[in-house]
Amino acid sequence: LIRIVYVAVEEVVEETREEKTYRNWMNSMGVSPYVNYLYGDLTNGCIIFQLYDIIRPGMVNWKRVVTKFSKLKGMMDQIQNCNYAVELGKQLRFSLVGIQGKDIYDSNQTLTLALVWQLMRAYTLTILAHCTQSGDTLATDKEIIAWANKKLAESQKKASIRGFQDPVISNARVVLDLIDAIKPGTINYELVKTEFKHTFPYLITSRKKSDPLYVLVGYHQMSVALPV
Repeated sequence: LIRIVYVAVEEVVEETREEKTYRNWMNSMGVSPYVNYLYGDLTNGCIIFQLYDIIRPGMVNWKRVVTKFSKLKGMMDQIQNCNYAVELGKQLRFSLVGIQGKDIYDSNQTLTLALVWQLMRAYTLTILAHCTQSGDTLATDKEIIAWANKKLAESQKKASIRGFQDPVISNARVVLDLIDAIKPGTINYELVKTEFKHTFPYLITSRKKSDPLYVLVGYHQMSVALPV
């Protein structure tokens, strides 16, 4: 007698660098439960609400949020949560055209990333708003540039930037100067090279020695997902 056993093999989904960046950012914010899979773990909206509450404390009406899901109404409650998450994004003036709560519930990768990217950007701008003294409003690009140049000038750095598209940012040197301006002595300039391919990895290393603010500044200026 020969017994044939069929073994189900789970498909291994490789995580992109961008997805890992967003997932690690969420976990660094202290969300609960821990985010292991960027799309599947956001389907009930609860993680997203925690992020909104960090970005703008008090904006989430927790009475509208369902945290315990029954078998009978579980799916509808999760979709309602996601609809509310999209609604809150619109209050923060996120670009969410064509995105519905059902898309988040369905783990639509493209549309989920569109929301998550804007959440991370809003958090970045909120932190920078405190630096630029913009009050409760998100810092504008103009205010961020002015703040960065002021910091550079106060530390007698020669570098300055005209905007986020300024070619001078391409080798990351000005970002390193800004980090050193915020926290003097952070950067070991003996390790800084003139070529971007050498300088950027040092930027990543340096950010681990400093406050998360420096990572956010670098992320926003260079418009890239930082590897972890």
